[in-house]
Amino acid sequence: MIRHDDFAALHLELSVKAKNGLDFIAAASLLWASIAVIWTLPGSAGQHSLWTFMVGGAMLPLARLFSRVFHTTWTLKHNPLQPLGVWLNFEQLFYFPFLVFVYLKHPAYFIMTYGIITGAHFFPYAWFYRTAARLPLPWRRAWWRWGVFFWAGTWRPASCI
Repeated sequence: MIRHDDFAALHLELSVKAKNGLDFIAAASLLWASIAVIWTLPGSAGQHSLWTFMVGGAMLPLARLFSRVFHTTWTLKHNPLQPLGVWLNFEQLFYFPFLVFVYLKHPAYFIMTYGIITGAHFFPYAWFYRTAARLPLPWRRAWWRWGVFFWAGTWRPASCI
């Protein structure tokens, strides 16, 4: 059994060594800026959705690059909490069938669904890195995506009826 003080020390070590996931936040910011550009280009919602999905595949390589720039550590073999970070990220893979369904049936809603899925995984990381700064991120990202959604003209109120 891990004592509370030891548990807090393990949390702190993860937070400091990983720099609160700064490499992933930087990579995600760059990707979402690219996605915003994609949705402002001419083309169908299906095309934009496919490009969005493909651009998202660059997340891990970009995060790895930023980890070298920011000197963050991805693995701490002696820290028993470290694998939890990976599992918190994998949980969003369970939502990908919904994403595929939305892509196939309602491609105009893909960007919103993708944003909700990717933004929602910040909630457990607020606890994982012990930082309240991550709590507003899903809400800000969701509202930003709604703005892109409306601004790009892909949402029509009549289509919701």
